[in-house]
Amino acid sequence: GALVAGLSCIVLALVVHRSTTPFPGTFALLPVAGGALMMLAAGAAPTRLSRLLANGPLVYVGRISYPLYLVHWPVHVFSRQTFGNDYGTPLRWLMLCASIALAAAIYHFVERPVRRQRILASPRTLLVAYAAGVAGVAATFALVVGTGGLPDRFPAEVQRLADYRNDKSPPLTECEFQGKPLDSITVGCRLGTPGAPLTWLVYGDSHAWAAHGVFDAWLRQAGKAGVIFYRNSCPPNLGLHILGDRGRCLAFNNEMLSLLEREKGLQNVFLVSTWRQAVERRLSPRQGLELDREKSIAAFDHAFGELVRRLSEDHRIVHVWEPVPGARDNVPLALARAKLEGRTADLSTPRATYEREYEFFFATLQRYRQYIHARFSPAAALCDSVSCAATVGDVPAYIDNSHISRSPAPFWVDAMVREGLVP
Repeated sequence: GALVAGLSCIVLALVVHRSTTPFPGTFALLPVAGGALMMLAAGAAPTRLSRLLANGPLVYVGRISYPLYLVHWPVHVFSRQTFGNDYGTPLRWLMLCASIALAAAIYHFVERPVRRQRILASPRTLLVAYAAGVAGVAATFALVVGTGGLPDRFPAEVQRLADYRNDKSPPLTECEFQGKPLDSITVGCRLGTPGAPLTWLVYGDSHAWAAHGVFDAWLRQAGKAGVIFYRNSCPPNLGLHILGDRGRCLAFNNEMLSLLEREKGLQNVFLVSTWRQAVERRLSPRQGLELDREKSIAAFDHAFGELVRRLSEDHRIVHVWEPVPGARDNVPLALARAKLEGRTADLSTPRATYEREYEFFFATLQRYRQYIHARFSPAAALCDSVSCAATVGDVPAYIDNSHISRSPAPFWVDAMVREGLVP
């Protein structure tokens, strides 16, 4: 009974786990309890199921499980960095096989000889070898961290391109919603001209944070001022949760409405997001309820419409920052890698792909256009009729594959002005 219950717990954990499941967390109790029950059953009388689980291949996987645990993650991380967008299912299976082979080698040539005292036989030599290994790892760690990753092993131009991954907004931690009410507007969250009346509220997910420099310069150019707040992964809407975030997204959107009720001078609202959460099935009216793609999109459409309708009826002037086109890969690192290898990196996104992926969002904007005063299209600035660039001049447009970099802020301000968006 304990064996069946334990195996059932483990299988159930595999079946019900989702990408949005908080982990580590209470969910981990399910597979842990399953493992404990299976170990408890080991002393019971053999059964057909226990004999099945005791077959040679499964037992061998158990024997190499610890070295497999140690090696599988480095293999995965380095493979993802090496292969980039080509790291698909076939390569993942290949790397799993490589992990198993590496774990088997560690088991046979390190673990077993040490356990059977064929090497490092005396306690003293084992202790010395262990201490030397720990010291070597600590020294390597200190060297890598102290030098910022040993950048001098690369040519200067490669370093310059890679450094654009740090071309981003300051942390703005006081502007990131942490679940607590905003008692006051802190100085660090202000945008635009110092001393000017606060008339703008910019809010959204991490894409609002990334665009901090753009909005700051845009408002300064017009002598205006505002505030910015964000919550990672949380698109502006009314009434939806991000699965697994313990209600923080719902609370953030409610808090932004409360802020507008308190601060009547914030007449202009700019909504900024990646706007992808709906197609990623991360939105739901209730925590723990995962919707299919169509229902997630429908829920977002309704929740976004409710938000802009409410803002408009409250006499707020609503602006929307449309989705950025993004890039095929992490732009600074891909450009640096291509430079190092003497090739050209094609990171552009087909315009047709961008329009297809966000067709649902543009339909939502069109449906609720009566409540939206103005829209800004990053695609109009970066795309021609065929593709969307991943650079602005010779500068990466993104610090990764989707969050805009800070130094091209003048480019974005000019693009906003060209579209008629003047604060």
